[in-house]
Amino acid sequence: MKQVVFNKERLTDDEIEMREQRVKIILRNSKDELLLCKVDGVYHFVGGHPKGKESINECAKREVKEETGIDMESESFTPFLELKQYKSDYFGTGKNGLATITYIDGKTDERFNYEERNLDEKEAEKDFVLEYVKMDEAMRVLEDNREVSKKQNKEFITTEMMYVVSEYKKQLIELNKKKGNKEEKAESKVEIKG
Repeated sequence: MKQVVFNKERLTDDEIEMREQRVKIILRNSKDELLLCKVDGVYHFVGGHPKGKESINECAKREVKEETGIDMESESFTPFLELKQYKSDYFGTGKNGLATITYIDGKTDERFNYEERNLDEKEAEKDFVLEYVKMDEAMRVLEDNREVSKKQNKEFITTEMMYVVSEYKKQLIELNKKKGNKEEKAESKVEIKG
């Protein structure tokens, strides 16, 4: 899994006073569509914080069920990117913080189901809708949403999502190349007896 660290203030781990772990899930179907949340007009990935001693995959399973109504197995998720962000005055707390966000690939053709969702109290108060976006159009859709996110002081979410979609696409290309090489090697090993 690729790791990226943002630490322009050069904080050390010893200086960190608060830590936050988040999990965000890239849900993709066989039509190459991404399932995105749109919360008060701003796009987000499905996701949240692990509870108790939940593993990353257990958190992903729970969050997908809560936010989309889709029931997936923990084993169907694959972490592909981890972002670590060190920040002084973490979200106005006056404390040095470290946010670690693990991005997970989840593939499913199951459709979202508003009836099966179980949003938490804060989420339920918001305009929280789900939308499929073709992966080839995701960057344009996110860029078109930048002004809305900027007005809500959440432009960083749009920027982060665009970076993650770009990384996700790169990793899919690499994975497909590796699969292609394995298939080529397997084909070259086929022995025909006659």
